[in-house]
Amino acid sequence: MKFNIKSAMDYSSKLKNVIHEVERSLRVVTSLEGSSFSNNSINYVPAADDGMYKATITHKKSNLKSTVGRTFEDEEIKVEGSSDLAKLSPDTRLQLLNDLMIERVNIDYLIETTKNNSKITDEFSGKEVTYDLGCQINKMYREYNQNILRDIVEMDTELEKTTNGKVITVINADTADKPTAFEYPITIKATSNVNNKAVLNKYDEINDKCTLNSAKLSEVEISKFFEFEPKFNLNPSVRSLIEKYKEEK
Repeated sequence: MKFNIKSAMDYSSKLKNVIHEVERSLRVVTSLEGSSFSNNSINYVPAADDGMYKATITHKKSNLKSTVGRTFEDEEIKVEGSSDLAKLSPDTRLQLLNDLMIERVNIDYLIETTKNNSKITDEFSGKEVTYDLGCQINKMYREYNQNILRDIVEMDTELEKTTNGKVITVINADTADKPTAFEYPITIKATSNVNNKAVLNKYDEINDKCTLNSAKLSEVEISKFFEFEPKFNLNPSVRSLIEKYKEEK
């Protein structure tokens, strides 16, 4: 099957999401009782919820005979994984996880090999660079524009503020007057030290070069093909994998 870099990265990303979901189902919980602050049933066993344990709950009602004077039968409840994924055995899920990881490594290897053999002429340096380095350069300049230059471009040329100062003094030193507080205005003015026109020109120049680089990188993504036979559906879901691995058990 033919893949280009873009479709292969999409497949790899979907494999990654499914891998995380299967990994979460393999977490080991050892608690045998639900939280007292939750509405969990008395028959809920967290350790068995993901199918890593199977539990038996025994309600020993026969112990009530001496207290109540009646005979009760003990009640036994089997508790296993609650979700369809948890109902797959841990061994099956581990095999599924292993297969998913191998598949992702294989597709990522071909993605990286193809990318590293693909070159673009970088607009900033004028040099021929690999796809990944081109992405890094573009990211660096976009962050520079967004985090540094944009705020400078948008800064006000002048700032002005009026606040109040306070002086405490005695009006007549010859009398026994108490000190009095007097307020007066304080004016603060600031003028920009930045050559806004030059910064704006630089900001626009970087944006233009990033756009040109992005177009070149996108062309590499869709024009470079390789052969790869996927083990899984191109849009893998946990639901489809459950059915597939149930059949293979």
